[in-house]
Amino acid sequence: MLEEHLEEWYHGPVSLPEPDTTEFKQFERLQGDLAIKRFELLSAHLFHWPSTITRDAPTDISIDRLRSKKDIHTHFHSSLLPLLKQHFNSVAEVLGDLIELRKDPAPRIQRVLEIQPYLHQTLDQMIRIIDDIIPGKVPEPSQTNDQHFEHFKSYRLFGLDNCIRGELRCRIAGFFYDSCIIIEELKLPARKRFPSSLGSQHSLNAAFDTTLKWLNGSELYIIPDLWEDSIRGNFAAYSQYFDLLDPPSGLPTSQAAIQLAQSIFPIIKLAKLFFAKLSRKPVKGKPVPLFTEMSSQKLYSLHKSSEEYGESMMDLVFHLEESDLHPHTSLSLI
Repeated sequence: MLEEHLEEWYHGPVSLPEPDTTEFKQFERLQGDLAIKRFELLSAHLFHWPSTITRDAPTDISIDRLRSKKDIHTHFHSSLLPLLKQHFNSVAEVLGDLIELRKDPAPRIQRVLEIQPYLHQTLDQMIRIIDDIIPGKVPEPSQTNDQHFEHFKSYRLFGLDNCIRGELRCRIAGFFYDSCIIIEELKLPARKRFPSSLGSQHSLNAAFDTTLKWLNGSELYIIPDLWEDSIRGNFAAYSQYFDLLDPPSGLPTSQAAIQLAQSIFPIIKLAKLFFAKLSRKPVKGKPVPLFTEMSSQKLYSLHKSSEEYGESMMDLVFHLEESDLHPHTSLSLI
């Protein structure tokens, strides 16, 4: 009923009610309700993709089938995904300036209503393309002979699948939710409004960038970026390690703990040098190849080892700290 009420207004210009009238206030409210309803429908569409594909069914990752999708893959990363990101940023530009939005909401909500059909169309195209390229679940990469498959290495498909159907989908849903809250608050008196904002926009843009990297980014960037958490964890472990040798609190460390800490210093130092080198980006402006000679199995091994190594370094330092408090811990480390 709401959709029908504003159908004529949406498809063509109409005479707006005079400002500061009851009719104008009612019109603003109807605009807001329609925008919210559409965001809710987009979110529902996002989580119930129009697909007959069983998500648990394994994807056919044969190179012949995948290479037949090269054109839509190119269209996806070169045109469609940037366009979808642009539509979201257009909405964010309208709803992000809360002062102007609350000062004169009608034209801004009207702009949101104008963007929403394009947002729906592009989002739907993205869903259909990813279902075409990856019609199911991608298994953990184990291929040892796909180093020349370029965009269609199973490692890249595995990462793309997890990114789009995981992180990106959740970030989009969060953006829709934040947008609804901002519009809903326009109905409240100023004194009762909670200062909501589109805090999800930054993480959404980051998810778009990550998706584009899986689609057409250099593997020399993908791998270091995956190691960022481990790099931060290793540097944190390095800092805690030296705090153990020279406590900032002034409380002395036991001699047994110091001896243990000194015995693993070469490991700590080598790890820091390795991660420092790994975190260096290629020289800006210098051409970077999109692909490496590594197979999916090797790339995934690096991926997994990054997670395990960061945890191992923190665990090691934790046990060193334990050995200072509980001397019997030293035996397990030795």
